[in-house]
Amino acid sequence: MFKFLIKLFASGFGVGYFPFASGTLGTLLGVLIYFLISKSKFFIPIIIILFFFGVYVSTKAEEIYNEKDSHKIVIDEIVGFFIALAFLPSCIFYIIVGFLIYRFLDIVKPYPARLFHNFKGGFGIMLDDATVGLYTNLILQVVNILKLIQC
Repeated sequence: MFKFLIKLFASGFGVGYFPFASGTLGTLLGVLIYFLISKSKFFIPIIIILFFFGVYVSTKAEEIYNEKDSHKIVIDEIVGFFIALAFLPSCIFYIIVGFLIYRFLDIVKPYPARLFHNFKGGFGIMLDDATVGLYTNLILQVVNILKLIQC
């Protein structure tokens, strides 16, 4: 039962088992969950808790799958996407553009995300996506501050 729960949470309720584009699908799951929790006054604490939960679950999932940063693990994409939209207006523009920027940066993995990707265990799995989420957030914060888009 323990292994089942680890796989369930690490894979985003099975989304990670999709044979291709599992990271993109994991991020899309993050979009759906974002709609449910973004208005909560506990959104930021939820991100923090999920980050550390993700470190634990990803570490265990790597052991179960017996492969480093398995494509089946998508909890990192979910949490990274939440970070990408933290402290921003909750409107469709930021969600769509945030998704696109986040996926691009997650594929490219600009420094230091690529470096963090090489760390062992769940901390490396989560930290590279958290970094990409932070980069995405910073880009969107500039757009928001400059009032380039009105929601």
